[in-house]
Amino acid sequence: MLRHPEGFTLLEVLVALAIISVAAMGLLGSAQRQLALVSGLQDRSLAAIVASNELAQLQLQGAIPDNGGRDDQADLGGQHWAIHLVFAPTPAPSVRRVDVQVGHQTDLFAVLQPIYTLVGFVHLLPQGQGHVVN
Repeated sequence: MLRHPEGFTLLEVLVALAIISVAAMGLLGSAQRQLALVSGLQDRSLAAIVASNELAQLQLQGAIPDNGGRDDQADLGGQHWAIHLVFAPTPAPSVRRVDVQVGHQTDLFAVLQPIYTLVGFVHLLPQGQGHVVN
């Protein structure tokens, strides 16, 4: 007659701990990826707000910008944003295309890595009030 020992052997406990630790590491990795995804979504949302604000500022200025480009900066959401504007002509003489690129301010060669790009059109109305179309 064989007697079954009560409880678990040390080997069984070690195997169970190994399985639990592998599962916990997988869950931790998944949680880190989700956190990075949420952070990226927050950055893109803030960048979209910065780009929309910049386009609205052009509207409020009431003047059509010259062709070419310019750089600007903004602070929003506790972050410092770099903005690059590119103005291009359109077939209508009173309308300019505006490409607004927004990214994080970096010191590395001062190259903007855009997170969000917004394309809009600025039109000067005869009354001198700007108008923006997205």
